[in-house]
Amino acid sequence: MKNYVMLMDTMFEKAIRLRYIKRGFNPVKEVDLPKIQKNEIEAYTEEELKTLLRLMDECEDKILSACIKIIVGTGIRRGEVCGLRIENFSSERKEIKITEAIVYAENKNISKTPKSSAGRRSISLPDSVVEVIEERIREYKLNKLKLGKKFHDEGYIICHEDGSIFSPTVLYNRYKKFMQKHSDELRYLSLHKLRHTFDDF
Repeated sequence: MKNYVMLMDTMFEKAIRLRYIKRGFNPVKEVDLPKIQKNEIEAYTEEELKTLLRLMDECEDKILSACIKIIVGTGIRRGEVCGLRIENFSSERKEIKITEAIVYAENKNISKTPKSSAGRRSISLPDSVVEVIEERIREYKLNKLKLGKKFHDEGYIICHEDGSIFSPTVLYNRYKKFMQKHSDELRYLSLHKLRHTFDDF
C-alpha cells in the first residue's frame, strides 16, 4: 500500500510540474498510511538447536552439514555460504571475509559482489565453525590432489567434489529434503529463518 501511495504521489507531483493540475493539488499528501505490522522473528529454541546440530553431526551429507553449521554459527545467507573463499579465511584470527555471494541468474550460477560496504564484511567465527571450515579446506585439498586437472580450482570452501560451484538452490533442496525426513524430530524452519537462530554453538 505504501508503494502505491508513493507512486501516486510521484504522479501528482509530476502533473503539477507539467502544469496539468494546479500547484498544491496533491490529495495523496493527505493520505494516512497504516502502521506496518512487523512479524515476529522465527528461530529455534536452545533445545531445538541442539537437536538440529545433533542431526547434522549424524548426517551423511557432509556439505549440507557444513553449510548449516556455518549458517547457524554466523547468521550469513545461503548465497554467502556458497561464496566463501579459502583465501578469505583466517584460522589464526578466527574470522572470514564476506566478499561475494553465489546467485542463480541467466540459467547458471554466478558470483555476485555485494553493492554496499555493509555487504562486504568480516565475521568473527566461533571455534566450532573454524573447525568446520578447516575440515572443508582439507577435503578441498585432498580432492584437488585426487582429481588433478579435472578439479575446478576456484577456491570455494563449499563446493562439489570436483571443486565446482555449489548452488544455493542445491543447498535449499538438500536441506528441505533432509528436514522432511526428520520432521518427527524437529519443526521445519526455512534456510532464511534459520539465520535468525544464529548462535555461538
